[in-house]
Amino acid sequence: MTWKEKSNLLEKDMSMKHLFEVLCIDKTQAFAVWLEGDELKSYDYSVLENRSFACAENINTLGFGKKGGWTGIAVDTCTDWPVIFWGLLASGRNTLLLDPSLEDSGIDHLMKEAGADSLVTRKKRNLPYNQKTPEEVLGNAVKPTKDFKAEWADMLAACTSGTTTTSRVYVYNGEAICRQVVGFTEHLIYPCFMCEENSPVRTVAFLPMNHIFGILTNVIDTPFMNSPQIFLKDRAPQTILETCRKAQAHMLLTVPLLVNSISTTIQKRVAAQKPIKRFAFRVMKGISLTCQRISPLWGLKVGKKLFKSINKNLFGDSLLQLVVGGAHVPVEHMRVVNALGYAVTVGFGMTETAITSYENKVDLKSRISGSVGLPLPISTYKVIPDGDDSNRGELLIKCRAMHIGRLSNGILLPPVTDEDGWFHTGDIARIGKKGRMWIEGRCKDVIIGESGENIYPDELEDTFAGIEGVEQFSVLGVNKNKNELITLVLNVGERYNDD
Repeated sequence: MTWKEKSNLLEKDMSMKHLFEVLCIDKTQAFAVWLEGDELKSYDYSVLENRSFACAENINTLGFGKKGGWTGIAVDTCTDWPVIFWGLLASGRNTLLLDPSLEDSGIDHLMKEAGADSLVTRKKRNLPYNQKTPEEVLGNAVKPTKDFKAEWADMLAACTSGTTTTSRVYVYNGEAICRQVVGFTEHLIYPCFMCEENSPVRTVAFLPMNHIFGILTNVIDTPFMNSPQIFLKDRAPQTILETCRKAQAHMLLTVPLLVNSISTTIQKRVAAQKPIKRFAFRVMKGISLTCQRISPLWGLKVGKKLFKSINKNLFGDSLLQLVVGGAHVPVEHMRVVNALGYAVTVGFGMTETAITSYENKVDLKSRISGSVGLPLPISTYKVIPDGDDSNRGELLIKCRAMHIGRLSNGILLPPVTDEDGWFHTGDIARIGKKGRMWIEGRCKDVIIGESGENIYPDELEDTFAGIEGVEQFSVLGVNKNKNELITLVLNVGERYNDD
């Protein structure tokens, strides 16, 4: 079934129940792929469906959690995570997505905010909730009994990161999630790396599934587009490399830290080489980027060949694209990793809004500009100007797939929007003439210069991203005589004592 046909079918009934039914239409399509030893293993949508319903039946038998209530899931990303998630919903339990790395106090705060009474956790918590391990919740059955009937819940809740007391819980219902899927699919109809012509695109399940980006991209959005999900045993570099190679991964959805780290490490190693090798690297980088300007897909292949010795220690030859989101990526880092032959593009979204845009153009200029692209068909952007430029200021978002409310002390409060339905992000954005957007910083990070001008650290930091010998750096405002001095702090590591 084509993406468009699935989208049309989904629009007839926008619920989590119907979304799962549409996801599982092609029973023989692979959903999960993973490496076990040297052997590649997988399970398809018939297994996902049967195990999820068997899990739901087992949850009902155990009397675990309340139907219509909230049950937390604090489990690391693994092949069983989607089964538990869909099993909880099919048993009538709304699902609270929790970070398994949180201390007990953090889990307790979020459980209280949601009014949850039960928790799926691999780690035993010293907390007064009904707790079960993933194995206990899953049970031993691989399919439900003939008498089983799913009683679907229709909500999930995602939590913001932050300190124990500042983390908040935002709720999405089936309609909001389904609109996200439809909007995401429509956005990718145009020629891009992940399009139906290239399907199936194998996607690495790198992001934590408790995060709004992780669950949308690796449990809902890309599976809806027939993309098998590649699960990692751990996040060790060798594991990622070996799994990407053997599973023939095409796309990795990740955070800017990974791209920044790759670029910084490569530049650090190049800086330690002899002048002739540093010169050779700059020449090859220039050739790769020039070829990509002429013909993006051909240029990426050129980059892969030029930097074969580097790529063999990264993701191998099959990986085509890295999509990053969540924070700013300096242009120099974008240039370095794109030059290697991996197309790096940027998306944008928040816990409160889900995914609202994604750069889907293949040309090099769009990729290295750091643009998060045009808004999805379900989203609208505008800014509150903070200066002379009417297209730059705090970003406001209106989205049909936005959170429907916030949980506080077990009570569902209205969505956090103004009276006109706009969500105030606190991000500083610039919107181009054709509607493309760039994230340039946070409102609270703005430095007020001596002349009263607004200075954005992220924008200045881009300028210093390519300096050789610098391991870390930051631009900040230092108070002096009621003004702020714009200050660059550099960490040069072992070179501190160099002449």
